[in-house]
Amino acid sequence: MLRGNFPQAQARLTEAVTLFREYGEPWGLSVMLTSLGFLCLLQRQLFLSLAYLREGLILAQETGNLFNIAINLMAFGCTLGVASDPIYMAQVCSAAEALFERLGTSLPAAYVPLYQSYQQNARSRVDGAIWDMEWSQGKTFSQEQAIMLALEICQRCLSEGAR
Repeated sequence: MLRGNFPQAQARLTEAVTLFREYGEPWGLSVMLTSLGFLCLLQRQLFLSLAYLREGLILAQETGNLFNIAINLMAFGCTLGVASDPIYMAQVCSAAEALFERLGTSLPAAYVPLYQSYQQNARSRVDGAIWDMEWSQGKTFSQEQAIMLALEICQRCLSEGAR
């Protein structure tokens, strides 16, 4: 995926999702769904991205996989920044960054350039003072508040897209 071979990444991730579903392994399934959601974002398949990320986030929450929750929120924020109001990216991604900080880790280095690109794009579409205010607000969100916001906006986007 990070090398740009999207068809191969799609095939392998889809196969992994099928196997994790078959074996009833929610931890790995959550990680694969998050990866598929990110892959769909890269391909601008935004509604599919949101659907995968939603399922992955719910499973990560159920299994208590905090690192995957943070990764998923980061991908969710990027997707919402493209599919909806960029303010949601500021809120969700800053909440994800705060979660990474609480975990004593960060976004894997391989994803940082992509993340920065999505963030720069979203930030360029919003007044700087508003972005900074929303970014600061997102930093104060609890993990549960960030998840609820991501899922709420996701549902709104998917409902509007179904019309």
